[in-house]
Amino acid sequence: MRRRLIPSVFAFAISAVLVLPAAAQSVTSGSLTGTVRTSDGRPVRQALITLNAIGAGNVQSGSTTPSGSFSISLVQPGSYEVRVEALGYRPLLARGLTISGGETRRVDLVLSAAPPPVLTVDTITLAGAASSRWRSGGIQFGGNEINAVPHRTEDLASVVSLSTAFDESLGAQGLPGEMTLIVADGIPFYRAPHPTARSEMVPGGLFPRSALSGVTAQHHGSDIEWAGAAGGYVGLATRSATLGGGLELDGAYAGRPTWSSSELNIEKPTLLSYQGGVRGTVPFGSSARLVLSGDALSQQTPLMPRINETLATQFIGLDPALVTSLADPGVETYNRYSGLARFDLQQSRTNSFFFRGAGSFVTRDFDNAGPVSLAGAAAPEEESVDFSTALGVVSEYSRTLMMEFRAGFSGSYREFGPSIAGVPPAYLVGSGSVLGDLPSAAGKSSRTDVVINPVVRYTPDAGTLKFGATIRASSHTYAHSRASLGDYFYADAASLQSGQGFGQTTSAPEESFGTREFGVFAQFETSLSPALQFSIGGRYDYELIGGDGGTLNTDWFDATGLSTLNATGLSTNDYRDAFHQFGARSSLIWEPKVSGATRVLLTASLHEGDVDTRSLYQAFAEDTEGTSTRFAGSGINWPDGGIPPLASPDMPSMTLLGPDTRAPLTTNFSLGLVQRLAPSTSLFARGSMRRTDFLSRRRNLNVPIVPQALDPNGRWIYGSLAQDGAMVSATSDDARRFAGFGEVWAIDPDGWSEYVGLTAGFEHVSAVVDLYASYTYSETTDNWVGAASGSVGSALDPGLDTGPYAENHIEGSPPWSEGVSDFDVPHRAAAAAVFRFGAVSVTGAYRFRSGIPFTPGYRLGVDANGDGSSRNDVAFVPDAAALATVVDAQSCLGSQSAAFAVRNSCRGPEQHSVDVRIQFRLGAIGGRPASITLDAFNLVESQAGVIDDALLLVDPAGSIVTSPDGSTITVPFVVNPGFGSVLYPSSRGRMLRVGVRIGG
Repeated sequence: MRRRLIPSVFAFAISAVLVLPAAAQSVTSGSLTGTVRTSDGRPVRQALITLNAIGAGNVQSGSTTPSGSFSISLVQPGSYEVRVEALGYRPLLARGLTISGGETRRVDLVLSAAPPPVLTVDTITLAGAASSRWRSGGIQFGGNEINAVPHRTEDLASVVSLSTAFDESLGAQGLPGEMTLIVADGIPFYRAPHPTARSEMVPGGLFPRSALSGVTAQHHGSDIEWAGAAGGYVGLATRSATLGGGLELDGAYAGRPTWSSSELNIEKPTLLSYQGGVRGTVPFGSSARLVLSGDALSQQTPLMPRINETLATQFIGLDPALVTSLADPGVETYNRYSGLARFDLQQSRTNSFFFRGAGSFVTRDFDNAGPVSLAGAAAPEEESVDFSTALGVVSEYSRTLMMEFRAGFSGSYREFGPSIAGVPPAYLVGSGSVLGDLPSAAGKSSRTDVVINPVVRYTPDAGTLKFGATIRASSHTYAHSRASLGDYFYADAASLQSGQGFGQTTSAPEESFGTREFGVFAQFETSLSPALQFSIGGRYDYELIGGDGGTLNTDWFDATGLSTLNATGLSTNDYRDAFHQFGARSSLIWEPKVSGATRVLLTASLHEGDVDTRSLYQAFAEDTEGTSTRFAGSGINWPDGGIPPLASPDMPSMTLLGPDTRAPLTTNFSLGLVQRLAPSTSLFARGSMRRTDFLSRRRNLNVPIVPQALDPNGRWIYGSLAQDGAMVSATSDDARRFAGFGEVWAIDPDGWSEYVGLTAGFEHVSAVVDLYASYTYSETTDNWVGAASGSVGSALDPGLDTGPYAENHIEGSPPWSEGVSDFDVPHRAAAAAVFRFGAVSVTGAYRFRSGIPFTPGYRLGVDANGDGSSRNDVAFVPDAAALATVVDAQSCLGSQSAAFAVRNSCRGPEQHSVDVRIQFRLGAIGGRPASITLDAFNLVESQAGVIDDALLLVDPAGSIVTSPDGSTITVPFVVNPGFGSVLYPSSRGRMLRVGVRIGG
């Protein structure tokens, strides 16, 4: 039985998120609250609080009540200084204050008694971790520039990657990045996902670092008015109120000197990079300003050769130019162009308005072959277009009533194409070499969204009542087709030359459809006592699925019907088109000390995300038009000619959604502690548990109910196996339950994922040095087999031990599919430091994470169980003596002797990253400060890349043996001595860059 970490009833009762309740809080703006006291703890009344936007000239003010508390609302996101003055006390200047959209920042300030006149001013630096918003191990940027690895030196992912609970694709709490919702200026921005691959590592370039004034990483819904994500949330505010009038210019360049890389064992050029940006603010009087910015980046990264010199000599007769290109290092070229315009108008202390537009265009292509992803599928050419507009109006009608209206229109387009146009792919099973591309990830997707979000906040003396609505209208377009190329497998170079191999293609045509969502929410926040604050809220959403939907395939309907009983068959158009979704949250925040230096946060939440649009697409696209084709003894059409494929007829490929399709349901429970050691130093710790149910899983309906044989280890074999050297495939129709159909998938919402994690960190901010460090230990388990892969075949159940009703079930053990998640990363750490020495500052950042898990199996092209997929077969671990030749066997296989390998029981290499920046201030040019920066990226070059996960290889000298009665089929296997090694290194390489900045 699978574990349940959070009983749903309990989670619903105290459902919550880690955010401090705040009166009249706005998502598009922030607020500042706090207290002013004397050194002996007495409140200071009528103290003047002045909030100055750094460099923008925007000033807001307030005063303390008789209890010494104050509150300033409608604060635009940005960096500020706080000045506190009271008669009889020495003025205090607090620096380093950063406020994000939707954040209520709390500061507790202490004044020293001093009679007038004023002779000195006390100055302190505030610590970011003391923020009332929970930190979850991520850095809140307010001026420090700690960059990440290439391609992410300036974008949103580089900011969030310093949070040890997020990965480079913005994935959070053991879920993929697509399940993390970006909330930009209070408006959700939905990225178009890849049609099948979930582990995308290159997010869009819509929000580069220069366009951001604040980023807050959160694990789950930080507010009841945000819906739509089953995983984490990232809240960001675009740049405003951070510059005075004038311009800021910067540019950077990295050249081509040779940089030795001993880890990759090749001499290669370093990354060639050009980067430039211009930003400026145009003031319109004292209450309005227009912020404009634009960035451009062009970067080239060397890639490892696809084949070695020895293998290249075996391709005599193929196109010489192609063979040469495969044996030479390739080049990945990444280009990004992005721009932002934002207009802010603050008519008064009680009324504000903003409008923002942002857009980006990104291309990523390859000279020679493209790199191969961890899942074994190609990373094809990528072209991305993203845009986002948002507006917000906030009006505070009285002390107790605030109204806010937000709306946005955004779009995202992705195209994933083959790296070498017109060159079909080939995979050599014996050596594990990839020639051309494996186009499993080729496809395209787009999404546009209109979101409207009115909110009303009523704040009587008892607390704050917030209620509002959400309206979202979205359109989706997907296409995923391998019909023009297909997947080709050959035992070795000789087989490729003779055209003796195996291939398959699938076609899923383009399909467009829409989704609409209507939601309402309410939330109440109150103080149970001066030290105890409580909030509770709930929401309801109604999601509709539009478009043409599925079409009845009468051939399938007849084939699955029981005509003799006058029963009906399975329908290809049976799906729900409307979904009810519920959410709830609650939080309890305790401050045992009057100063607020200690905060204990107890939270829980329950929320439903949106329905998986990729599952809808596959059902709509493949109901009548999808096809699949298998090849036996086919060739490959290389540029210099080849053997034409010998193909079987196209067969229908279908995907069915059951009537129980629904959105993912996530429950979350958290306990956190923030301890301020000094005004500029804080410690934080957080433990959390999450469970997500109703994830979509794929089931093969076209596998025979009764297998035709077993192998000597008890594995079910569904179809006739044929061996060709190092390759084993199932090509005959006996591998299908329904002979007239190719691939028939059922998508069931029976997937689940559980996460347990602990994050601890430290932060210190001062005029001379800034320090940050955090560490996360976590464990993610699920039954979401193959979720990280771009190939649907990886998600098939291997038929080992599928539960208590399976013939091969072991009493008391969970099903084979339940265990370590594809997204499990137990250890993450990050550390960063900024040192300032007069005109020189030095910044360094270090990141670490555990290796990605994988399951010991076979090479692509080996279909050990004959179910039609060579991506889901699990190796039977031999005894210790046979494993003696495997270098890494004892690290993950030592306890698995004489049994099928445990799911995800092995891991790839650990990842380390070190980036350093040195900045020299040169004075002023044209009245603007000028500086030179030297950047060094990826100084520690990790041995990343495609792992050889094949524990067993087919013995080319052997042959398949069938027992006399046909019940046992034996395939000749040998232990792979290179198991666990890196087949294709994909380290980004080191990069040195010099830049010039004027302004800022």
